[in-house]
Amino acid sequence: MSEPRRSSSTRSSSADSVGLAELLSTLERHRGLVLGTVFTVAALGMVRESMRPPVFRAEATLKLERDEDHAGVLGELAALTSAPAAEGEMSILRSRAMVRDTVDAPEEWTPPSEGFTPTAPDEFHADRIVRLGLTTRVEAESLRPLADLWRAAGLRPSGEHRLFAKLEPSTDDAPRRIRVRFPSRDRIVLSRPSEWAFQDVEEVELAYTPDAEYDFHGARLRLHAVGGYEGESYVVEYRSLDATAAEFASKLSVEETARNSGVIRVQVADSDPYRAAELANALGRNYLARTIKLSRSRATRTIEFIEEQLASQQRELDAAEREVVRLQQANPAVIMVSASAETLITRLASLEADRARIAVARVALAEAAEMLENGDNEALARLSRELPDLVSLSYIEAIGRLGSEAQALERSDVGASKTLLRAKLAELEIEDHEAGASLTAVETAIAALESGDGTALTRLYAEAPRLASLDASIARLAEEASRIDAELASLKGDLTPSNPRWAQLAAARKDLDRVVAERLAGLAEGLRLARDVRSTLHETYRASIDAWPTEERERIQVAVTELTANVARNLRARLASLATDDTTLGEQIASLETELSKLPESEREVAQPMRRREAHAQVVKRLIDTEQQARLSEAAAMPSAILIDPALPPTSRHSPRLLFDFVLFVVAGLGLGALAAFARQSLSGAVHTQAEVEEAAALSVLGSIPRFSFRSGFLGRRRRQFLPVRDEPDGPASEAYRSIRENIRFLSDAGAPIRTFGITSCAPSEGKTTSSLNLAMAFAGERTRVLIVDADMRKPATHLACALELSPGLSDVLESGTSWRDCIQASGYPGLDLICAGDAKGSPGELLRSRELPKLIEEWQGAYDLVILDLPPTLVVADVEVLAHELDSVVLVYRSGGVHRDALGTVTRKLNRAGANVVGVVLNAVPPTRSNAAGYGQAYGYTRKRVLERRA
Repeated sequence: MSEPRRSSSTRSSSADSVGLAELLSTLERHRGLVLGTVFTVAALGMVRESMRPPVFRAEATLKLERDEDHAGVLGELAALTSAPAAEGEMSILRSRAMVRDTVDAPEEWTPPSEGFTPTAPDEFHADRIVRLGLTTRVEAESLRPLADLWRAAGLRPSGEHRLFAKLEPSTDDAPRRIRVRFPSRDRIVLSRPSEWAFQDVEEVELAYTPDAEYDFHGARLRLHAVGGYEGESYVVEYRSLDATAAEFASKLSVEETARNSGVIRVQVADSDPYRAAELANALGRNYLARTIKLSRSRATRTIEFIEEQLASQQRELDAAEREVVRLQQANPAVIMVSASAETLITRLASLEADRARIAVARVALAEAAEMLENGDNEALARLSRELPDLVSLSYIEAIGRLGSEAQALERSDVGASKTLLRAKLAELEIEDHEAGASLTAVETAIAALESGDGTALTRLYAEAPRLASLDASIARLAEEASRIDAELASLKGDLTPSNPRWAQLAAARKDLDRVVAERLAGLAEGLRLARDVRSTLHETYRASIDAWPTEERERIQVAVTELTANVARNLRARLASLATDDTTLGEQIASLETELSKLPESEREVAQPMRRREAHAQVVKRLIDTEQQARLSEAAAMPSAILIDPALPPTSRHSPRLLFDFVLFVVAGLGLGALAAFARQSLSGAVHTQAEVEEAAALSVLGSIPRFSFRSGFLGRRRRQFLPVRDEPDGPASEAYRSIRENIRFLSDAGAPIRTFGITSCAPSEGKTTSSLNLAMAFAGERTRVLIVDADMRKPATHLACALELSPGLSDVLESGTSWRDCIQASGYPGLDLICAGDAKGSPGELLRSRELPKLIEEWQGAYDLVILDLPPTLVVADVEVLAHELDSVVLVYRSGGVHRDALGTVTRKLNRAGANVVGVVLNAVPPTRSNAAGYGQAYGYTRKRVLERRA
């Protein structure tokens, strides 16, 4: 039997895989599940987000000051081979000791009079550490996201307020968390926040007095509220110092804004914007105070050392003075030494002082040489003032420049040189590709010429413009060849090949081809040579790119190693020079001591203590000068950084962001809903589209009926069902039934005539009775008489749809022999009669097996043009198999998204085994979409409303 008419697009779509339209259709069918998932996910997510503690981020900025003690080229050298100075300072800012000092409780609780006190740039107290007392934590419930929603709805007042508190549990059982609510400005309500109940427990209402102490179940609580705190609620919580410091450290971020910039950003995340800003500022101020404290501590230790040395030298000086006085008293004649002896003593003291300085310098140089050999350039930088060697400093400057180049390579291995190399390589690859195409064309032409292909040159001449860039003469020869060919073509009808002019032109063309062939051979050889050169260049460029910047780093490292060795050699040379100077000074001292020994005995006795006195006097003078400098350094100690940008309370939350989170939850809900819809679709096994139905049933789809509402009306006292063909003849469902009617007529015209057909379904409630009635009405008309018989005697429904009596009906005819003509009832629709099921007393299956039924069908065919039987569901009972083979055809009704796809195949096989002629499937209750609306007539406005408007 021929298939009903279907467009080619329908046939191709049935073979296509599931596309976007079908995915959207799946979502449309399960839109309730998708929307429910979206609503659930969004609602739960927003409830969670609204209850989350807010996160505010405040940041302060510090600028590191250069340490002059480490300045100069040696300081630059130290920076090349060690971590940036900012790393050490950031480690101090992150240190647990710094954090612990900042969050620790102050000795005396003094709450401020304002909610937030801004910090001025460079504001700090060198002798005081800022302690915020954050072991008592106050959380304002007005900062939670849910409160923002209430404020946006006008249900909660807006205004700045803050509560300062100090909570001290005096016993182990004392509460660590207390809710404080202000019903009015002079009343407070204290309670324990409940973790599981909605109502707090142990509420106590008290009079509020600022800074007063309250005892709440063993916990001492002091409160100080500022701003518009009336009606607000807070949660006060006590935590140990270690827990508070650990939490604060986890929310602290310290980073340098750019490498070696010396600018440090201190960022603090907290649930309170004021507290976040105060934490960032306090940490910065404490860091500045600590750096001053360290500077002063170093100066103090220096002063203490100088004072110890000064006391020792002063004692030695006093002893020398007493010795001189004693000797002068013992020898009154020698009160003063001679001028020559005093000169010797002064020179000896000076030389001994110089020798002491050389000894210090030798020690410093020896340490510097050892540090340089060990690679400790930072320690070497600290000895810069002991190294006045200009040669070594020039070497170190060169090392600094090379180190800067090395750092530049470390920051990016694609410098200007490498970029240029890559650009050259790209140009070379393009040229190589173009030249390769040209060489291929030339070699092809040469091979064709050698094989005797006379048209090869003609094809080559067509490509002459592209080859002109390689050999301009080829283009000129191509033009000459074209001119000769044109002249030969014009003379072809007038002259014979034996004509002199013809022979002359042919010879010229032959010579031209020979010249071109020679040029091609030379051009090919040149292109091959150029290809080899480009290949070499390509390898060179690629090797240079791969080696860059490794070779450059190696070159820099070699130079740095050589310069470092030169510095080490110079330092050793300086050591040797100082050793020579020390030997020379020793010899000079020995010479002066020899001259001193030649003095008279009385002067020699006095000269020795005077020499010691002079030496100790010079040392004492130098120590006094050094002590004064150290005290000046202590007094002028400055922090190693400045607070250039103090933190301010952030005006907006960092998280949660309700609008963004809502969109995110909606998207997540859509994703989960889509997954749930596809999972439900896959697990249910139901089919929805024509392609799926045809694949599952191995039958053609006669048509799709859009879903419509089952409105009901009254006929007299009886309620009748809404039937689209009768009640909305111009609607999309009516058009769909008429389309199915035409497909059935096409099948009847193309094959055996269809005078009787039954309508069945896989399971109940798939719309077979409604489809039977509407199809019957679609067939009925002035010249077509249709009889519809309700053969579903187990669950009859035709009489209900048409508001008719159940009896007499088909069961009465088969059981009691009642004439079928007496059972006919008017449907109220022109050309359509009905025989209802009747009230069967026996088994419906046995009645349908009656031998009278085939005779009845023949009589009905004689009396009507078309007979339609409303059959029972095929999967539920076996009645259909008994009756189906007696009918010309059977139509299967399937509700979109109904029973499992396997049921369609099972029903088809059962009907085929019973000998039924199943002509197709009616897909019922299809959800209307934009894609199929036009198919139901809506795109052209064929609705009842439009028809009524036209009639009006």
